[in-house]
Formats: sequence, C-alpha cells, structure tokens
Amino acid sequence: MTSAIHGKPPRLDYIPVAQIYTDHNYQRELDERRVQKLVKSFAWTKFGAISLIENGRDKFAVVDGQHRLEAARRLGFDSVPSSITNAGQFKTEAEIFLALNRDRKNVTPIERYWAGLAAEDPETVRAKKVLDACGCEVSPAIGVKKPNFTNAITALMRSISYYGEKSTREAIEIIRTAWPDDVNALRGVIIMGLAAVINNNADYKRERMQKVLAASNIDTMITGAEAIRKLSKGSASSALSKAIIEIYNHGYSGARIG
Repeated sequence: MTSAIHGKPPRLDYIPVAQIYTDHNYQRELDERRVQKLVKSFAWTKFGAISLIENGRDKFAVVDGQHRLEAARRLGFDSVPSSITNAGQFKTEAEIFLALNRDRKNVTPIERYWAGLAAEDPETVRAKKVLDACGCEVSPAIGVKKPNFTNAITALMRSISYYGEKSTREAIEIIRTAWPDDVNALRGVIIMGLAAVINNNADYKRERMQKVLAASNIDTMITGAEAIRKLSKGSASSALSKAIIEIYNHGYSGARIG
C-alpha cells in the first residue's frame, strides 16, 4: 500500500554491477580487509539485497552494501539483488544514506558525519561550524590522526546539545592550546568534560585553565577521572569534569570553580 506519509515502497530487482556507482561525497573509502573477507566467505545466502537509489536512466547509486557490491564485482558476477528507491522522493542520495544508517552500529560516526554534511543535516552542519571556528576537522577515516583532527563526532554533537556552541568551542580551543601536538587530545570525554566545566563556571579564567592543563599529563588525568567515576558511579565526562576542577583549584588563591 502506498500513502503520502509512507511514500512509495522500493522495488526489488537484479541490477547489473556496471550500472552501479559509489558517490564519495558521503560514502567513505572501501575497507580493503572487509572486502577481502567477504570475497573469501562469499555466499548468496548471506548477501541479501543492497540498497540503491535510481538516479537517472540506467544509473544507480549504492547507499548501503558497497562492500558486498565490490566483493560480487571482484568475483565476476554480472548483477546483484537490489532494493531500489527513486531519488525523487528525497533531496539527495546522502539524505537517504543518513536515514538508512543513522542508527546502525556497523556504520561509523565518521561515515554518518560526512553523509550528514552532504545531506545538510542541521546537527551535523552545526558541529562542523564549531570545528571550523577552532581550525579543527573530523578525521577523514578511522586511524587517520593529526593534532587538529577528532573522531569524537557523537560526543561533539552531544556537547553542543548539552552545553552549547560557545562552551564546546572554548573547550576545543583550550585543548588545542594545552596539548598542541597530541594527536589524541580531542577525545570525546575531554571535550565534554571541559565544556561542562566552562558552561557551569562563567567566571573561570581561560588563561589559568590553559596553563594548568598544559602542565598536566592528559593520560594521567583520564586515569584519575576513571578512579573518580568508579567511586561516584557517574559518567566518564562528569568524572573528568571533577578532575579538571581539582587541577584548576589546586593551590589557587583566586576565585575557585566548582
């Protein structure tokens, strides 16, 4: 049954692999190890149907199943079973990718981030705005590390939602200043923990915060926060907030934060 609310159901068909393409504006690069594993263990009983968007005559964009598609292609299969949606029902192919994969565990937050940008998802665009203001960006893929890269997309968006753009931006800027060469500094627990402290302490001194954090070992601080978390039974980020507050207040004669 078709309705204006639910839209048209996808059609099922076998589509020639030569007519299927991958749009790298939102799809990330193939994981070669994953493709090789699928090739070695290939079986049609485990293949299912890949999800395609019909985009013009005889052209189909893969939005889910690109690794299965590549495995079938390498094994010389001419066509693959597919679930096909007409692109006319959506703004962009990326929007469909985001809708299909937002809650799936096997799709990484980084992949959802890039798809969100291509689809102009408001939450994702907001996160990019904060990162751009700090001269930072999301890692192009898991394992790619630079001091101004972060993989902590979920925590970043949560921090913006909980503590606002300003506190989150300041937290990132302080982290970058305190540990400018640490490729692991922009971790989610640190961003959220520091953003919470900033949000809850309007009178904190930014220069002092940068100084005390720069003098602290980031891994030791996280280890201390984990000990606090086990005692308090709270979240990792709230435990880190407490650890940051202790470091900030230690030996300080000025106004303390809490």
